[in-house]
Amino acid sequence: MIHLLREESRRMVRELNMLGRTFRNTGLTHSEIHTLIEVDHHKVLTASELADLLNLDKSTISRIATALQRKKLISVTTARHDARQKELRLTASGTAKLRNIDRLANQQVSAACELLEKEEIENVYNGLRLYAKSLWRRRHGEKYNIRPIRRGDDPFIAKIIRQTMTEYGAVGAGFSIQDKEVDTMFDSYNTNRSAYFVIECNRQILGGGGIAPLIGAEPHICELKKMYFLPELRGFGLGKKILNLCLTRAKELGYTHCYLETLKRMQEANRLYQKSGFKLLTSHLGNTGHHKCDAWYLKDL
Repeated sequence: MIHLLREESRRMVRELNMLGRTFRNTGLTHSEIHTLIEVDHHKVLTASELADLLNLDKSTISRIATALQRKKLISVTTARHDARQKELRLTASGTAKLRNIDRLANQQVSAACELLEKEEIENVYNGLRLYAKSLWRRRHGEKYNIRPIRRGDDPFIAKIIRQTMTEYGAVGAGFSIQDKEVDTMFDSYNTNRSAYFVIECNRQILGGGGIAPLIGAEPHICELKKMYFLPELRGFGLGKKILNLCLTRAKELGYTHCYLETLKRMQEANRLYQKSGFKLLTSHLGNTGHHKCDAWYLKDL
């Protein structure tokens, strides 16, 4: 399937004439056009912001900006808040040029859509959106590292657990925020039948998750525990990545089922668990002491 997906991607790139140096008769490269589009959308962008949006290095952005400035399509000024940064804005000529590009591109896409039924057009859109999102998440997720917890991680993980649970109102008796292990995560999970992993970026801990025996249950059932992430970590698919790592480790440790308990209002977490094969239960298992949780799941490993 991978090679078929790559093949169709190549066909689309060719049919959109993206292998040519310039787009149609505009005299602009595709990188220059993408620059105009993003600057128009955001009204003003720094070179650093544009580099991240277009997935290009700053030296390339600098060359593109110089070329567009020479063509009088953008203006480049020094940022008031930081003299080291350059701000890009569209000129009147740049706006007019972009409107012509929009017209040509719309004609190209509209002509192709005329050959499709409405449902097919929606399928194309949803497929492209999903694929683009997945590529974006992979690119941004590469800068994060997942590794087993270390003793020095304890205060950082404790802070993340308390901050996230407070964010969702999961404070007080009956929630895992009160568990003694919150302050001693390394020792609590440094056992033969437990494991805990953290996610870090530039040596900063941003989240984690682990598995351990489910208290008060059969020895073949483990519990997914303390899986929490800071807001800036969410949306990159790392929750699924660390969940899969925990489940793989659980199977290696001999568990046949994985249990978890959460809150219904943590909607993103519930969607992740359901997509990962966890089945919703009508009541809790074991004796975790977390009687304020109102959603319970079990997965056959």
